[in-house]
Amino acid sequence: MADRQFTQFQGVLEKGIINLWCTFKVGATGAPTLQQWDPTALAYKAAGALGWHGVKKIVRNSTGNYTITLQDAYQKRVLGMSPTFEAAGTAAAIGANVQSHNLAAAGGGTVVIQFVSSVASAIDPASGEQITINFTLSNSSAL
Repeated sequence: MADRQFTQFQGVLEKGIINLWCTFKVGATGAPTLQQWDPTALAYKAAGALGWHGVKKIVRNSTGNYTITLQDAYQKRVLGMSPTFEAAGTAAAIGANVQSHNLAAAGGGTVVIQFVSSVASAIDPASGEQITINFTLSNSSAL
């Protein structure tokens, strides 16, 4: 389980709720770059080698298919993810779904996601798009 100082109180019945936001920018051929917020510049910049706020890294596996590795392990996924696309024009992908996950993996949980087009086929987000995904996880084995 994640061993961090998270904000303690939330108005939920589920114990140990953790929200993580993964923001990444898409480059040529769908290559992702994990982003971190720079409060001085009021903009995102490339995250360092250790990751950012609970997310260790993101890698492209194939067309529109990415593995997100978390910095910690978690008990379970409470809610699905909700990607937000920032694009200069119309976003190439219209959504994404979780293909698999192993949140209890040693060294950090993993989530494999697949981006899809309007006809439900695999598609890479367009170069230059910035995508933010929210994961709601449980950090508790208590019922």
